Amino acid sequence: MTLYRMAVPAAVLLASFTLTSAGQVTDDTPTASNFTAPMQTSAQGAPKPGAQALPPEEMADILMARKDYREAAVSYRKLVEQNPRNAIYWNKLGIALHQQEDLGNALKSYQQAVKVDPKYADAQNNIGTIWYQRKKFGKAIRSYQKAIKLRDDYDDAMAYMNLMYRERADLECDDEAARAADLKTADQWVDKAMQAKQARAAKAAAAQGGQITMDQPK
Repeated sequence: MTLYRMAVPAAVLLASFTLTSAGQVTDDTPTASNFTAPMQTSAQGAPKPGAQALPPEEMADILMARKDYREAAVSYRKLVEQNPRNAIYWNKLGIALHQQEDLGNALKSYQQAVKVDPKYADAQNNIGTIWYQRKKFGKAIRSYQKAIKLRDDYDDAMAYMNLMYRERADLECDDEAARAADLKTADQWVDKAMQAKQARAAKAAAAQGGQITMDQPK
């Protein structure tokens, strides 16, 4: 399986590609200027001659890894037609369409993923990204909040909240009070994202019997 993930603007970041049949794209926290359309880690390489044929989903994931988004979308569409109750396939189709800047159909695919699985945080996150790109900040906020409610350590969604509030603040230059409020909220989301990331790392280390050490102030 390959899992995919995705979520933010023109450069957009999408959530849901790391486990075939799972859905998300995470890199280090993006900046407002380097958004890169959704993507996730896909399968490695193509099958060797004579090797057993890969399952359709893995082949589609390989097409995504090669940035052949059009063909990947064709493959994922076949998968959702055959498996309409598979939320992961719908999310991956959305990501392939999103990468082609087909925002309308990408949104419909993400929404279908959420309809099939209302607890699918990555799809909610990706819906937020569409609204963010369209400058529909209110709708984007609600979508990201739903994603965070479903996954309280979703630092990617928190990072996007930070970016979005900062962008909205830039548009409020004529309203100093609103601008200041949005910048304050953005800073709060930065803190929450860092705390969530640290908590998840500590939890992972504890599960492995390891230990997290933090630099001590001098």
